[in-house]
Amino acid sequence: MNVSKQLPGRPRGFDIDQALDVAIEGFWRHGYEGFDMNTLAAAIGTSKPALYRVFHDKAALFLRAIERYSQPGLERPSQSYFAAASLYEAVEAFLAGVIAKSLKPGLPAGCLLSVVAAVSPVPEARKLCQQSLEHLAGALMPRMAAECSDLALQRVTAEARTWLLIDIAQAFAIRSRMGFEREAMLASVPSYARLVIE
Repeated sequence: MNVSKQLPGRPRGFDIDQALDVAIEGFWRHGYEGFDMNTLAAAIGTSKPALYRVFHDKAALFLRAIERYSQPGLERPSQSYFAAASLYEAVEAFLAGVIAKSLKPGLPAGCLLSVVAAVSPVPEARKLCQQSLEHLAGALMPRMAAECSDLALQRVTAEARTWLLIDIAQAFAIRSRMGFEREAMLASVPSYARLVIE
């Protein structure tokens, strides 16, 4: 779902990427209801009408922010999942990466998708969250299937293991938002990794 069309009108007079970066942090920190076009306009030094000419309304701005946040980039926990030598190490690295990303200094705690978009009143935002998780599951599942193929592990499908891993990751993002301590969450990672693959 691509919502990145620009409405016709006068020149926008501001940098769209900068506006989206500010919107990402604003929605992430304050929630959908707690951040608005007036706040964004003041933060980037433009007018509210200029924002509306580009983004149309708050819901469309929110969708654009989610799309930008979801773009592939560095520091993705899935990168460490694929780089690890064993599946157990891969699952550990993935969960540790989620915790690190959820508690990155200078950014709001948690994950924009998990703690804001998934519970927002914008149906299209919830759909984007679903698509993002389905894409992640599709990326993680082949390794899970290949390395859980012996008979001892076939009692639980690779699909179920993959979604369990993602569900645990989502729980860590939510705990981060609630203020749970990094050290306590990291200490639990080995047990969760065993739960996923044993």
